[in-house]
Amino acid sequence: MNIKKLYIYSALTVIAITALSVFSIRAIRMEEDFLRHQEQLNKERELTILTEQVKLYAETTRQDVLLGLQNINFNTMENDLIRRQNKDPLIRNVFIWNDQKGLSYPRDFFRGSREKLEFINRYKALLEGKIKWQKDNEIQVIKAPNKKAAQYKIVSNALEDVSQSISERYVLNDNALQQRGQVQSYYQSPDTQNIKMESGWIPWFDGNRLYQLIWVRRGSTVYGAEIEQMNFIATLITSFPKMSENTSCKLINGSNEVFHQAGKSLSKKKNTHKFVNSLAPALPHWEIQYEFILPSHNKRVSSSSLILILLLIFIVGGIFMLIFQTRKSYIDALQKSNFVSNVSHELKTPLTSIRMYAELLAAKKEIPSDKQEKYVSVIINESQRLTRLVNNVLNFSRLDRGQHKYSFQMLRLDKLLEEIIDSQQMILQLSEIETIISCPEIEIETDRDVIEQVLINLIDNTCKYAAEGKSLEILVAQESSKTIIEILDKGPGIPEKKLKHIFTKFYQADSSLTDKAEGVGLGLSICQQLLSAMNASIRCQNRQNGTGTSFKIELNGRTK
Repeated sequence: MNIKKLYIYSALTVIAITALSVFSIRAIRMEEDFLRHQEQLNKERELTILTEQVKLYAETTRQDVLLGLQNINFNTMENDLIRRQNKDPLIRNVFIWNDQKGLSYPRDFFRGSREKLEFINRYKALLEGKIKWQKDNEIQVIKAPNKKAAQYKIVSNALEDVSQSISERYVLNDNALQQRGQVQSYYQSPDTQNIKMESGWIPWFDGNRLYQLIWVRRGSTVYGAEIEQMNFIATLITSFPKMSENTSCKLINGSNEVFHQAGKSLSKKKNTHKFVNSLAPALPHWEIQYEFILPSHNKRVSSSSLILILLLIFIVGGIFMLIFQTRKSYIDALQKSNFVSNVSHELKTPLTSIRMYAELLAAKKEIPSDKQEKYVSVIINESQRLTRLVNNVLNFSRLDRGQHKYSFQMLRLDKLLEEIIDSQQMILQLSEIETIISCPEIEIETDRDVIEQVLINLIDNTCKYAAEGKSLEILVAQESSKTIIEILDKGPGIPEKKLKHIFTKFYQADSSLTDKAEGVGLGLSICQQLLSAMNASIRCQNRQNGTGTSFKIELNGRTK
């Protein structure tokens, strides 16, 4: 496959996967928003149900008190009212009022009870006839005139105690209602059964506090009871459900104070939602406040997003690995193709020279002796060149298969260097390169063939690529336990960006077939592999003066 097409297909795949991942994450977030909205609606429904339930409890409780008042015997009204006040915890005060006579109970001269005096003063405007008695369908909130708002605060714990005492003293149920219905005819005297009966309740604010008055009219007489507000509210609180951990419900009075709270307060917590419902007209200016924290789906979204992102990373990583491997295989195939071409060219050039000069010598023409020597030297030089090429190819093959064998022995490094230079003297002379060797008498344990192969390759490279410098220096020194062999030339050097690649197999700093010096890109790679396998190393750098190249070989063999 064309490498460019592979890049295009991979890019399109990455774009498609990225778009799919983004769409999936957005879909998950939309689902989270939908679930959050549904949960808000559920909480709002819960508050609505609770509000209606509290209102129903309030109406039922008032109707129960009203039913008891309607069943009062007209002839024994005062005694029955006093008796009911003493027995019913929901009744705080009772009264009897007449259109002509005014208030007959409690009497204003009754000064033995502060509570009764406060009752008379509280409803003075009503009892003096300044405000009419309202029926159920005419109910409006009435504030007592000229009263200063009283500041008060009720503690929930005390309220719970009151609620408990009420449950012990007074229980409203259907049986009680039935019993009161059965005795209704008993309380109504024959003289009053045909009298028209009206009734109602009045929400009354005095001192910024809510009071409730329930009344019954029989003819010109109005009687009734004032609700014991604390006990009345306590009966309503029993309808509050048990709150979950992230939900709280508050009963707020007319002074915007928390009268009762179910569940822990969430006001100071983050992401707290609040719904408020009014309890009017059952409890004017009172409200229920619902606080809740919606369960977070961020962890689920984050987990899903993380999984999608990791999946995207794995897929993209796999695609890049595929591209890398494909590109590497493509480059290897291209390099091997170039290698075959270069080897063919390298073999063809010396073979052509050998054949040409051999044919000249075989022509049996009179050839001057100096030319004969030159022809023979060319044939020998080209034969050595062929030998080096074949050895490089064979060594490369053995190294690639891991079958190269080493033979370590103690040898004089200075004498080995002299022998190698002597064997390459002809090629050095043809390139007009002057050789300088500086090596102390060092005996080292190493592989002779490896050292010879490496140095011949480096000398051959100098003749090919740095002949214009006309110089080759071989310097040997010992540093600690290492023996350093440095080969220096005065050629053009190697570009810095290509220095790190010169030991890569098949790599050539300049692979143009039109160059005067052609190679196959194996020599330096073989040098590095041969030395690395015997715990030695080779590195290359341009000389500090800017002219030429330096190859340093580090040997770790035992020395004497």
